[in-house]
Amino acid sequence: MNPTRLGSSLRVSLAAAVASAALVASGTSLAVQDSAGVEAPPSRPIPTGDAWQLDFKPGPLRVYVDPFSGQAYWYLTYEIENRTGRERTWAPRFELQSDAGLMQSSGQEVPQIVTQDLQRVLSNPRIATRTGRILDQNQVIGPIVSGPEHVREGVVIWPIEDPRITQLTIYVAGVTNRRESMPHPESGEPIVLRQERALRYLTPGDLAPLQGQPIQATEGTWVLR
Repeated sequence: MNPTRLGSSLRVSLAAAVASAALVASGTSLAVQDSAGVEAPPSRPIPTGDAWQLDFKPGPLRVYVDPFSGQAYWYLTYEIENRTGRERTWAPRFELQSDAGLMQSSGQEVPQIVTQDLQRVLSNPRIATRTGRILDQNQVIGPIVSGPEHVREGVVIWPIEDPRITQLTIYVAGVTNRRESMPHPESGEPIVLRQERALRYLTPGDLAPLQGQPIQATEGTWVLR
């Protein structure tokens, strides 16, 4: 799913927000999610001297079960490539939100041994990867030189708290440096939001048939958060 193909226009609305408490505010940060039929207040692009966007290509979402503890995890592999013509810094933030409203940051409560075991599985020569090396969420951070030969492959992991959920959304920050200003829906004060990728997945609410099976995103959009 190429961000350019999935939508060059930014789809923004207040997520039934103020009416249904789906709008999340924390300090000066405000999450704004896609929601059909809910009109958003006007936003204004914030000029930057050097606006850029990296080429982010997510793989499918999958389930990994730790053979020692039996704990199940969601994991997502991806490629990140710099085609901007200049060196950029890749310092992403991945967050997973379930249809139950739970928001989890990648890597939180994920033992390092689980990450290492999964990296070994994914770096097996029999599994086709572009670089042959899957980086964890800390190893992948840093400057990326422009050009396809400098592509990186990463993996992000979340513990599965509730296997019965039927819909997931993964938010990816750091793909672009674009920002927009929008009035706060309650105070009217201007707030600065950044463009993020939002990947949506449907899950069957049962982990048994998912182990080792890919879950493709049903939608990929840009959101302001």
